Parts: sequence; structure tokens; C-alpha cells
Amino acid sequence: MSLFLAALAAGASGLARPVIGQEPTATSSPADEPVETKFLRTHEEFLAAAREHPPIGGIYRSPETGKDLSADQMKQVRKIESLLEDASSACEKGDVETAKKMADEAMTTARKLLGPTHFLSISATGARRLYGRYAEVTAEQLATLAQGDAARREAWAAYKASDFGKAEQKAKLAVELREKVVGSQYDELIDSDALRIQAMAQTEGGRAEQAEKTFVRLMDVLERSFGKNHPKTADALTRRGWLRITEGRMQDAMNDLRRALSIHEITDGETLDAARAMDHLGTALAFNNDPEGAIGRKIRAMMIRETLAGAESPDTAESYSNLAWLYHRIGMTAPVTPLRLKALAVFEKHLGLEHTYTFTEISNLARTHEELGEYNEAIRLYEKYLGKGGDRTLLDKFRLGARLGAAYLRVGRRDDAKKMFDTVLAEIARADDDSARRIALSNTVTSIRAYMQNHLADEAVALLTDAAKAVAKSTGKPATDRDVLPPADLGTLYEMVGRNKESVEMFREATKLARQSQRDDKDNAVIMLLFAQVNPLIQMKDHREAEAVCDEALRMTDREGYQGSPLNALALLLMGRTQAANGQNDRAQFYLEDAGKLFKANKDQESIPYIHYLTEWGRVLGALGDKSGGRAALAEAVQKSRDLMNKQSLPEYEFLLLRALRGLADVAGDADAIEELKTRLQKRQQTHSLIGELRDWPKELGL
Repeated sequence: MSLFLAALAAGASGLARPVIGQEPTATSSPADEPVETKFLRTHEEFLAAAREHPPIGGIYRSPETGKDLSADQMKQVRKIESLLEDASSACEKGDVETAKKMADEAMTTARKLLGPTHFLSISATGARRLYGRYAEVTAEQLATLAQGDAARREAWAAYKASDFGKAEQKAKLAVELREKVVGSQYDELIDSDALRIQAMAQTEGGRAEQAEKTFVRLMDVLERSFGKNHPKTADALTRRGWLRITEGRMQDAMNDLRRALSIHEITDGETLDAARAMDHLGTALAFNNDPEGAIGRKIRAMMIRETLAGAESPDTAESYSNLAWLYHRIGMTAPVTPLRLKALAVFEKHLGLEHTYTFTEISNLARTHEELGEYNEAIRLYEKYLGKGGDRTLLDKFRLGARLGAAYLRVGRRDDAKKMFDTVLAEIARADDDSARRIALSNTVTSIRAYMQNHLADEAVALLTDAAKAVAKSTGKPATDRDVLPPADLGTLYEMVGRNKESVEMFREATKLARQSQRDDKDNAVIMLLFAQVNPLIQMKDHREAEAVCDEALRMTDREGYQGSPLNALALLLMGRTQAANGQNDRAQFYLEDAGKLFKANKDQESIPYIHYLTEWGRVLGALGDKSGGRAALAEAVQKSRDLMNKQSLPEYEFLLLRALRGLADVAGDADAIEELKTRLQKRQQTHSLIGELRDWPKELGL
């Protein structure tokens, strides 16, 4: 976002981002800043209500009487499940005849006990056909099938280790080797498990388009071979639902996840797979502004996992982590740290210190501290596990250099931060494939953003230049800034260093991409990116284009669903700012008055946008001759900026203060404001943290 909007973008836009902890293997940044939500119930009360209803079992009824099976008959069901597991193990060991016999017994028993259309009978029939085909092939073909099975196991191991490139490659090989022997004309013989792993790896590896295509084939195979109402089909829907969450397609995600849960409801009940679907549905509901529904689903998922897998299970720890994410997002901060500590303890105890899930949760907990302003606590946590200065092996393995470096910057340890960012830059040079390079670039982007967040734009540009060179060297092709940073980030960085024309070009490119997106919230993104263009256009004195951009933003935010919203208020604020910059103060007053009314109607008087409003309003009143009113508004902006800085002394809050002080100096000639403004600007000169419009102020003020 542009400098004028950077501090408020997450809160105002509500843009959906992939969530850390929603899948233990996720590597993306946490989602939006917390948005306070009022609830009538606490975490403990939500949990107590969920525990009143134990997990619902599957549907196991006699096909003749329609009555639930007896206890003795349920023992036969467990035997069928055991036979299918043992058959799979026997096949993996090369004992195809035993696998075939076990599957045959499972199929016969299931059909007699449950009927041929029950999901367990369908599973057993599929296994019988597969192992029967294995028994018919030559020794050479059997060896090929064994290679395919081994490739699938390798794919799953790679996926669990977050090596998504390898997982995709091995899963694809497993599918191809199976088809080489049994063909692709019989859906039940296709390795659907390998297809599922392939789609999941593509999802987590950031290859959404390829994942969608793989899911299309997977769903077709499963529905033809097992039917539309089978637990395997439900699991595929759950995995595709997660993909669509990461793409921002919340409605599509909710449709998939609800369908998955309805299948579980009429087949195997509230299993661990059903808990995953419920957990993901909670995530989609959270992004769809239904926090109560989100809590209900995630609490239920956690309760199912605790009941079926135990409180010490990594599956259950995943739920603790996911609930912590949700509570943080909606402003229920009290349970967040305890849940994260609980999750970390389970991962560390049962998976080990050097497991990906463990370090993901360390990062989650550290991010919680950071977002609460507890930067030294975050650093202590990182250093507890990484050692002071960072253990290079662990930094490389878990790619935490960018996060630790960002925390160092927040407490002024710039040299330590640079060392961490250097380790991140080195990842690009060591990347030996596209997947590794994407991950390295993602961490480099985090590092550059950390410099930008701390208003160290020159360091950000230097790191960006070095990263582009590293990409060029790694790929053997020319690379530009655009090969490293997304256009919206480039727009902000260029604005920071005064390259306003290039900034506008990048924001326009980002806007064009947002319009083409399939995300449910793409209109929000387009509006925010229109906002982002305004400030650099004003700096270029292209007031006509700035007004045209504001006009479009106003038209979008005057529509149903946006009218009267914080985004509508921002559009009015920016139009007012544009008119004032062009000397049209009467028109500016008109727009700013309406913006002020909306801020008050939305009870946003403590927000960052409101401080921007006060600054612009004070300037306009002063320009129209109301010096007293202008001074009062600017003094209020100064005080509210100080209040924020007293909570956390962050550069973005000082930016608000500097703009308010400059307004007070210009409108009222306030000597104290001028003196403080000069002192703060001189300190920024010394630390090379003058950005955007501030870069011209020392000269204007005679420094």
C-alpha cells in the first residue's frame, strides 16, 4: 500500500491471506491484523458447550432391518477395516496373493453385513479389484507397480517434511507407473492417493492453477470409482476447500467443505478427516466475517481430535494452533498465547525439536509476541531455539532468518537484522529448483518488507537489488525488481524513495491483476490499490489523474455493501486530500465533512484513518481561514499519534505524528511543533529513514 495507507491497509481491507497453522506445513504469513469482536461467551464456555455432545459415529446399519448393528456386528466392521489395512501392508511387501485374499474376505463380509452400496463395501470391492489386477501381471510389471507404491510413500514423506517440489514429483511418478501397468481406463485402479498428494503438494507449493487441474482429475476418478458420497471423495473436497481458501475463493471453499461434512455425516461420521473439514470451514467462515460460526467449527474440530486422537496428538495440537490464529484475528487475545504454548509443547514432545511443525509453531508464537508489541519476547523465543545469532543449519532448514531479522529491526538491532537477511539472500543462490527458489524469494520479500515497515527504504532497495542479481545468477536469465517483489510492494517502495511515476505504474499493474482475480474479496483489493495510487499522484502534482482515481474509488464504495463503510470513508478522505492538494479547499471541505461523519458513525475515532482525517481536516480549515478550528483538529491528531506511540514506538506511528506536526506548524506557526518536527526529522536523517514526502521536508524547513 502507499505510505499514506500502509499502516491501515490490513485493518481496512480485510484481505484474505493464507494462514499459518491451518495446515501444519503452511509457510505463508499469518493473516490480517486482529479485528476486535465482542462475544457473549469465552473460550472456556465455547469449549464446554462443544463437549456436551461427543463425536457422532458412522452409519452402520443392517440392510435388511435398517437397524444399527449390534456390538458383535460392529466387531466385524472393525475386522473389515483391519483386513483392508493388512491387505495394503501385504501388497507393499510384495505378497499380492495374501493381499487379494484379505481384500476378498473384507469385501464378502462387508457386502453381507452392510450391503453392497455401503461405503465400506465399496472400499473393499475397490481393493479386491486392485489386488486382483496386481495378481494378474508379470513379474516385471509387478516390480513397476512396487516402484509406483514406493514413489507414493516417498511423496507422502516429502509432503510431511514440507518438501513440496519433491512430493509433487514423486506423486506424479507414482500415478504414471501405476497407469503404465494397469492403464487409465479403470478409475478404481488409478492411484488416487498419489493424485491427492500431488494436488496437496501443488497447493502448498503455491501452484494453485496446477492444483486445480489435478483436483479436477482426482474428483472425477473418485466419484466414478467410489461414488459421490464416499469418505475418500469427502477428503478430496476438504483438500480442495483448503486450496480455495488460499486462493481467496471463500464461497467455493465453503461449498466444498460443507459438502465434505455432509458426506461424512451419512457415512463414517465425525472422524479425524471430518475434523479437518470442520477446521477448514472455520477458517473460511472467519474470512467470511462469521466469527461465531468459525469458533463453533474450530472448537468442534478440536474436541473431535482430543476425543479420537488424544490431547497429546499432533492432530490435536494443530487445532490448538488454529484456534489461536482465529482468536487473534478476531481480537479475543486472552487464549492466544496459552493455546500456542500448548501446541508447541505437543509438537516438541512428540515430533521433536527439529520437525517442521515444531518450528512452524515457534514462528507462530513469536509472531503472536510481535503483533502484541512484545518484540524482545519474540527474539528471546527465537534465540532459545536457534541460539544467539541464529544456528545456520536451523535457519536454513526452517527459513526463520527473515522473521528473526524483522524482530531485530523492531528493537533497533540493525546489524543483527542484516546478518539474518544475508542468510535469506544466500538461500536464493543455493536454490536448485523452482520450488526452492520460490520459497527463498518469499523469505527475501519478508526481509525487504521488514526494512520497508521500519522506514529503512534505502536498505530495502539495496536488498532488492542484491536479490535481483542473485535470481539472475541462479536462473541464468536477466532479472529485474519485478522478479523479486510483487507490484503492490514495489509501488510502496518506489513511493518511499521518491520514484513516484514508477510507483503509480506498479500500483496500476497490481490493480489490473486484482481485477482479474477470482478471489471473493477482489473488489476490496481493487479499492485499496486505487487508494494507493493517490498519494504518489499528488506528489507528482497530477491532480487530475488523482481525482479520476478517487472518483472511481468513490463509485465503488457508494455501492450496496460498501456505502457508509470504513472504505467509503477512506475514499471520501482521499478525495478531500486530493482537492486540498489542488487548492480546491471548498470542495475538500465538502468531502472531508462527509468522511468525518462516517468515521464517527462507525466509531472509528481511535483509528489510524481517523488521525489522517484530522490532519487533512485541520489543514483545510486553516486554509479556509478557520485557524482556531484547524489548530484544534491538528492538535487532536498530534495527541492521538502520541497515544499510539506511547503504546508502541513504531516508525509508522511516528509518520502520523510528523504529518500532524507539519500541519500544526504550517497552519498555526506553532513554535513547539516546529522544534519537535525538526528534531525528529534530524534523527531520521541520521538513521536514513526519511521516506516519501518527508524526504523533501528538511530542505523546506531549512535543515
